[in-house]
Amino acid sequence: MTEQTPRPEDNVATASRPSELKITDLRTATVGWDNWFFTIVRIDTNQGVSGYGEVRDFASKNYALMLK
Repeated sequence: MTEQTPRPEDNVATASRPSELKITDLRTATVGWDNWFFTIVRIDTNQGVSGYGEVRDFASKNYALMLK
């Protein structure tokens, strides 16, 4: 009996299905100091994955919420 060489695909987590990933919530928070203000965005998904980002170029948080 010979030992098989491990394949990269044997280590793939099958609990996550990218094709089934859906955004379930989008929230914003405005933070800053002095005269600098930034809008931080949090995105939640149906697979329990959350991510953070920012509204770029000093755009309004309403722009991000419009995508919700």
